[in-house]
Amino acid sequence: MLTDIDFVAIATELAYQNLAEGEVTAQLPGFVVDRVFSCAVNQTGFEAVAFVNHPAQKLIMALRGSDSAIDFVANANLGIAQYLANRDVILSYVGSYIATYAVVVAGHSLGGGLAQYLAYDMAQRFPDRRDRIILQTQNGFGGILGITRMHGAYDPEVFAGVTVRNYRHPDDPVSRIGGQAGGNVLNIVDSNPLVHDGLFFAHANARFLPQANRSMFEGATTGEDRPIDLTRTMLELGPDISEALSRLTSRGNLLPAISQLYRLIRQLPAEERASVIGLLNEVLPFRRLWQLSFGRLLPRHPANDDGTDFEEKVS
Repeated sequence: MLTDIDFVAIATELAYQNLAEGEVTAQLPGFVVDRVFSCAVNQTGFEAVAFVNHPAQKLIMALRGSDSAIDFVANANLGIAQYLANRDVILSYVGSYIATYAVVVAGHSLGGGLAQYLAYDMAQRFPDRRDRIILQTQNGFGGILGITRMHGAYDPEVFAGVTVRNYRHPDDPVSRIGGQAGGNVLNIVDSNPLVHDGLFFAHANARFLPQANRSMFEGATTGEDRPIDLTRTMLELGPDISEALSRLTSRGNLLPAISQLYRLIRQLPAEERASVIGLLNEVLPFRRLWQLSFGRLLPRHPANDDGTDFEEKVS
């Protein structure tokens, strides 16, 4: 039997669709699309959908994750510019409901990190309504690093009274970036580990959606965050990496962009280099070329498809 947690996950998936205000869907019974937030004008890539169930007095604010080249750039900068460009409008909107409605802030991937930012700001702005705030993420990147950059510090006590559910697939590395804001990290059970196909399988929102009317959250267990520390990388090279990824995901000549990214990777803090290369190795679309080109920058490398080490390939 499906629960509220499942319907929130469904809402995050619906946020990837182009819904219209006033629209209803059988996948989210009782809810109507009350507001669609889009940043098509200033091209930050931000998208969010507000679903409202008036009889139940519940609002689900579903923040869309990565689905465009702009979003890959936003990921490199922790989505901070994207969020700040829309923060005041979103906070004003949820503020009009929070006095009488439960407000669920949710997202997958990039949307999960943005949801953590929003929940933190809501808890600060409406401290007497924290018991009405619910944060749910699925494989969201951690919001602690971004919150620290925006506010100067991260105070875990801000989440006191807020219901937090940060779900992750146990093999997803994206959710280990930045540290999960609000804590309460929950590992779902891999429903079909024999079909596992790398990061894109583990990271997909499909891992959290009901299958044959069965919840994928059954049996979820408390997990250890074990965040990947990219603090120096983001502070020192975040904007430059964003620019390189922007050029890399455009339809122009790839070689200058690859060269730029190669130079940046050589500047990465030594203690964070392996983590950054590993993440980019998984998420960029030309994976094999990436491995052959940049694998040499790692001190030790996994075997390639034919059993040959990367260094042997490029030597």
